[in-house]
Amino acid sequence: MLQEYLSDELYVRLAPRLFNLHPMAKRYANRRRLFGSKVSATKRTLDEFFAAMYQKRHPYPPFPLGAAEACRRIDTACTDSRRWRSFSEKEKSYAEDLVSYNKGDCLSTWLIAKRLGNFYQSVSN
Repeated sequence: MLQEYLSDELYVRLAPRLFNLHPMAKRYANRRRLFGSKVSATKRTLDEFFAAMYQKRHPYPPFPLGAAEACRRIDTACTDSRRWRSFSEKEKSYAEDLVSYNKGDCLSTWLIAKRLGNFYQSVSN
């Protein structure tokens, strides 16, 4: 998605810092049998990995509207005005909720990466 929407120049600068956690998380989950001994982690989502790895933590708040729909509604609001002060309270809430949801995604991803890093560090020692 980043490659599709970012400028080529920006993507080239950012690409060396990108890492897909999903393959590593699948191996970890299968090795630790997080989803049961006969259940593969192949098509699991970030939320499912987080819930399996951090069973005592509450998941970050879900986003019932969905990120794609929120973006569409924000885009629609931007066709009328590009100024924040011109957005209605409802339109502002779409943007605020999207940022909160993305923050939760980032924190979840960070916690998963931390768990994976600690696990693979201990395995390699």
